[in-house]
Amino acid sequence: MFDRLTLILNWSLIPLLIIGITVTLSLQLEETSEKSERSAPPERADYFIRGARLSTLGLNGKLLYQIQAEEILHYPDRSAAMTDMTLHYQGGSAGIWQLHAGSGRIPPDGGKLELQGDVVIRGQRPNEGITQMKMSEVQLFPEKGILLTESAVSIIEPGSLITAVGMEADILRDIISLSKDVQVQYAW
Repeated sequence: MFDRLTLILNWSLIPLLIIGITVTLSLQLEETSEKSERSAPPERADYFIRGARLSTLGLNGKLLYQIQAEEILHYPDRSAAMTDMTLHYQGGSAGIWQLHAGSGRIPPDGGKLELQGDVVIRGQRPNEGITQMKMSEVQLFPEKGILLTESAVSIIEPGSLITAVGMEADILRDIISLSKDVQVQYAW
């Protein structure tokens, strides 16, 4: 009787074992196909890097900025596209400015960076505390320390909220010029 019960239990476990093996193989095949899709170079890019960190030196040989991105695609024309990126910019008396954007682009000449998608810029302005700027797009000219945008901008500083449309900011000399529709709210 004991042998019969053992035999019945062993045979009843076989379907469960088959299901377990099938699920395991399916998951492994899915993971393998995802890895091969992720490792294929995107169309027109000559190379790409995931989980990338890019450092750029200025004309004086000092670190100008560093980019951390989910993905950087490099193209034959020497341009680059980035996704989910954070840029650390060495910005004069304000120290390090941090720029975060959903995507970015470095044109072939490399003289500027174009950031798009919920751009947030944070920096420590001298004698004013932390400044945070939000906009939908901005161009950074790193050698000159200039930020340019035509989009709506909000600037949050200790004790004030400033909104405008269009901005030019010289973050090396700590000068911000707003273009139009400027509104300022102070907290006393």
